Amino acid sequence: MAFDNHAQCDRLGAEFALPDYWKTIRAGPAALCFLQIENEFQTHVAMFFTIPTFFEESHLMRCTMHCVILPAIALFSAAAVLADEPKLNVLSPEEAKDGFVLLFDGKTLDGWQGAVKGYKIQDGAMVCDPGGNLYTKKEYANFILRFEFKVPPGGNNGVGIRTPMNVDAAYHGMEIQILDTEHPKYKDLQPYQVHGSIYGVVPAKRGFLKPAGEWNQQEIVADGPHIKVTLNGTVITEADLSKIDKTIDHHDHPGLHNAKGYIGWLGHGDPVAFRNVRIKELP
Repeated sequence: MAFDNHAQCDRLGAEFALPDYWKTIRAGPAALCFLQIENEFQTHVAMFFTIPTFFEESHLMRCTMHCVILPAIALFSAAAVLADEPKLNVLSPEEAKDGFVLLFDGKTLDGWQGAVKGYKIQDGAMVCDPGGNLYTKKEYANFILRFEFKVPPGGNNGVGIRTPMNVDAAYHGMEIQILDTEHPKYKDLQPYQVHGSIYGVVPAKRGFLKPAGEWNQQEIVADGPHIKVTLNGTVITEADLSKIDKTIDHHDHPGLHNAKGYIGWLGHGDPVAFRNVRIKELP
């Protein structure tokens, strides 16, 4: 079997169940078949296999396929998978240039205070276990906060912003809700309680949270009275706090207009995980 046309190279891909990210093309002489990996990072790994044109469909040919090509395919498939793994808890060059800094190194809780024994480090993430309120050691006024999070089924947590320590951040600061909103046990939620809402004050749009167990990307911008929450690329909450006199939950929120405060995870016992936590302070 000489690989002298596209169809025969495609046959190789079909016969040996090559993943979608492999390409088989004829490259030059009839004796060559070229395999290439492409991934989201634009990394290319290529290998040429020289197949003598006088090989016919034979035991020797199939031995070559199984003993040489398949191990190489496995090797480079593994390389592609590793290349596709996201880099955890590191700044992109763009973010570093733009003034972002990491709040979590993926290994320790250095830079955090409060319920440090209520969170564990697992697979490069900080996981609520058994929970409590974990705060930054520094106070922040205006900022862009970016992070990834994952909730278990029915999971509940929150992001406290501009909050003092050792208080109920939802009232004495602000709480941006972290919640598996679509879980059946939350079927009676009020709009101001869903994921991404400013708890008790401003409702959030629904339908942009990934299923429980999957990683989400979130950004919170606090710039003076302007608060914006973006979930997986969609703005789900946007408010001008200077225009809010009465809250929709009819409770007092004395910390709603705080100029600054701590940022914190507000754990309720569910193993919600956070990673790639970074921040840029604004004027």
